[in-house]
Amino acid sequence: MYSQILHFQARNECFDFIIGDLTDVPVSSVSDESSRDTWNFLKYVLELSVKLIKPNTGKYLTHFNGKSVPNLINEYEQMLEKLSVPTDRALKCTFSRSECFVPSFQEVWIFYQITMQHNG
Repeated sequence: MYSQILHFQARNECFDFIIGDLTDVPVSSVSDESSRDTWNFLKYVLELSVKLIKPNTGKYLTHFNGKSVPNLINEYEQMLEKLSVPTDRALKCTFSRSECFVPSFQEVWIFYQITMQHNG
């Protein structure tokens, strides 16, 4: 995956949509040592991915987890708010979320639509 992202970046390619269906967010906090690696991995994937979406119009679509872990929603959204693109510091992460019942998991899941917007 990393080599593909580097390939796209080298060619200055951007995408209208990227779908992130990698893994669930851990059900324990970032401060929990056993979950930290997974949180760091998710952050790393997000950082790489937002560099490849078209500014202002491109979207990174992903799922969070079940709504049954509300204490982690805030933690995840704080991570999203800190996302940036080092080559264009004027881009800031904006996101919306939606919910849907997922029958195979028998619970309501949260889905995010992430865009990198220019300030102003």
